[in-house]
Amino acid sequence: MVLCLSSGRPTYNFIREAINQQMQSVAFLGLSRVAHIAPQLKKSRGVLLVTTSVVPNPYNSKLSIVQEYRTLMQQYLPNKGLSTDSLEGFIAGSLLGYFLEQSSQSTTVTQLLNKITQTRPLIFKGLALQYKEQTLSWSVWLNTGIESAWHEYSDR
Repeated sequence: MVLCLSSGRPTYNFIREAINQQMQSVAFLGLSRVAHIAPQLKKSRGVLLVTTSVVPNPYNSKLSIVQEYRTLMQQYLPNKGLSTDSLEGFIAGSLLGYFLEQSSQSTTVTQLLNKITQTRPLIFKGLALQYKEQTLSWSVWLNTGIESAWHEYSDR
């Protein structure tokens, strides 16, 4: 197994060279930053690149936060593609809005951060959240190359 921690083009070039060097039976694993090259590698080289993500599948997750993301992307940015990066930003912005709505107008940044760090288990638009050790989400999604079959792993 080879773990690829680089961005898209260097990862693609590395895997292409590995395949050219007779490493066809090697399993490749990468972070969400290289997920966009996985379909191209599978189509052109027959290589499966398994990727991980801190957000669910932006294309077909049934979670309400992801459905809302897709609706708003289609409405306001119909020519932009969906991605784990933009979904992560959407979730972060939605969470900030949620915590601001729960606060008074005179809330300071410190008070807002305290409110976030005191979050007990919370289901936010389908996402299970709990603040501990500097994070709200404990899930990682594994993209096995089958678009509809991302698997969630969590330390809940």
